[in-house]
Amino acid sequence: MKFAKEFKDALAREGFPPRWVDSAIPYGLLKKSLKKIATELAQCGLDPAALAKLREISSTGPAYLYDFKGSKFRPTLILRLEQGVTVDARLSADTRRYLEDLVNHHRDISDVSLSDPAGDEGGQIVPIDPSSEIEVERPLVREVEVPLTFDAEFFGLLQGDVENLDALQDEEQRALVAEVGDLSKELVKLSEPSRFKKTDQYRWRELFDVYVQAGIFFSDLEKDHGKRDSVAALKRLQWFQSEVVKRGIVDTFKLSPSRKALNQFISINVTLLRNLQFQEINQKAIAKILKKFDKRTTLGARQTFPRLIQSDVIMTESMARSITSMKNSPSFS
Repeated sequence: MKFAKEFKDALAREGFPPRWVDSAIPYGLLKKSLKKIATELAQCGLDPAALAKLREISSTGPAYLYDFKGSKFRPTLILRLEQGVTVDARLSADTRRYLEDLVNHHRDISDVSLSDPAGDEGGQIVPIDPSSEIEVERPLVREVEVPLTFDAEFFGLLQGDVENLDALQDEEQRALVAEVGDLSKELVKLSEPSRFKKTDQYRWRELFDVYVQAGIFFSDLEKDHGKRDSVAALKRLQWFQSEVVKRGIVDTFKLSPSRKALNQFISINVTLLRNLQFQEINQKAIAKILKKFDKRTTLGARQTFPRLIQSDVIMTESMARSITSMKNSPSFS
């Protein structure tokens, strides 16, 4: 099954809230935008085959650089053209024509010379100093920006939706923090003796012991240390629920509000699981579309873009730790 359909089906199948679905990565739109980029590069004579030839011809390092600049992450393709490359017979006629035209219309860009690779940190390009008395002749290189349009559209769309995902997650986290706070206050009441000297302190202490043992979203134990993916988290949540039933904890509650509190406790964990599932499927969509971008263009965007913007996936673990920390309340000590 193609990922576009798999992604769409998963969003529908998992029953996410409509506003979550509206914030999901627009994979279909990104695919359409990617087609425009591939067409634009081909029209410039810079399809993957041509870029591969430029890499083959280059004797001075990377033949081109693809990076993101500024706060808006504007994508920029810079060709590093050695002297004579625009007439190299190994390039197609269309590519040679485009490169010649590009150079002719960018006369304001200075020629540069590569410094000695042995002494050049990071392979930086340095301007030629006319007054220097260097006798060793180094290859002249010209850096020319390729004026592309549709890659900015593609990454603008992707960045905007990642920001929407982050905003949604911030909103969900605030709601969960408030809900966990309310539950914590309720558990304090349930752990204090009532006027009839009834308390569920020991039952809740046991319940938290089972919860920590389940390690639904993370574990600090050496043998299985780390955070869980949604598949593992679902299995552990199911184990926790069955273990609570098996031990008969609910049947031994002395206070009726404890049942309601347990339902709220389970509900919070289910919400965390759904958040984790939603995060994972969108992260997969981002990884897939960037991989497809690099396959269609060979520009290597995955090496830079994920480090610049990526939806936060830490919220589930941090919230789960907040729930677990209730076990350390003086009420349960």
